[in-house]
Amino acid sequence: MDEWLTILVFMTESVDHLLNATDFAGLGPQAEKEGAEHSRCAIFAAGSYYEDPPYLDKSYLIVAADGGLDYISSLGITPHAVIGDDDSLRDPSVCQGLDPDTELITLPSQKDDTDLVAAIKYGWEQGIHQFDIYGALGGQIDHTIASLKAIALVAEAGGIAFLHGDRTIVTAISQATMTFPAGYVSPRRMISLFAHSRTCSDLTIEGLKYELSHAQVDNSHDFGSRNEFLPDRRATISLDQGTLLVTYPSEAPYPTIVTRLAPADTLGPIARTVSDRLNRQAWNSQA
Repeated sequence: MDEWLTILVFMTESVDHLLNATDFAGLGPQAEKEGAEHSRCAIFAAGSYYEDPPYLDKSYLIVAADGGLDYISSLGITPHAVIGDDDSLRDPSVCQGLDPDTELITLPSQKDDTDLVAAIKYGWEQGIHQFDIYGALGGQIDHTIASLKAIALVAEAGGIAFLHGDRTIVTAISQATMTFPAGYVSPRRMISLFAHSRTCSDLTIEGLKYELSHAQVDNSHDFGSRNEFLPDRRATISLDQGTLLVTYPSEAPYPTIVTRLAPADTLGPIARTVSDRLNRQAWNSQA
């Protein structure tokens, strides 16, 4: 089987433009009417939000995952789709002011996927494999752990997802090489690596304070916590097998990521029905 290379690039020179993109007028369905093509998906979940505004332009398909609609409505952002089970939406009236072309997908609360995973699957169904996710860190710890598993799911399917937190970004790579350009991050700022899969093989780290060469690590050891960027040094992380979680400061530009995985045709269907695993007898007795 021929090696497949998919190059997922967020160009460094576009970052300054996106940092100033705080006027969200014309995004969402309006941009689509003007012929905008979507290459990325921005998902807004119902977790914690911080001072940094979202970085959006017309290339983004915008999806609100349930209570994330409260946040983007406060910024005047109109989503292309709202998906979820309505359990975290604080102000249901915001749905009344949506664009008529916004797609509303209501899911049961007793489902197998989180609202975030359902939103990712929706974006994937639109042919998008690059995701920026806001409001999925902080708050309830179980949702944070679920968010980490969600971005690993994307990486293992040949895509890339970034979780935006409090001056921190978390991503995952699988059979891929990640490169940060030199000169954008203050010296001694932290970058941490954690094995998500049981084993990560042929891991090479170059250009950071601590380096590795073709190493094998497993998820029972905290091998990569609190590494550091170096001044004027390009940093490269390369992994041949397995899945790695990476956290780094939000002041860094988007890294260039080259994955050797072909994007999967599907992440599976969106869970639109009550889970078959539900203990219906117990559930009905509580209803």
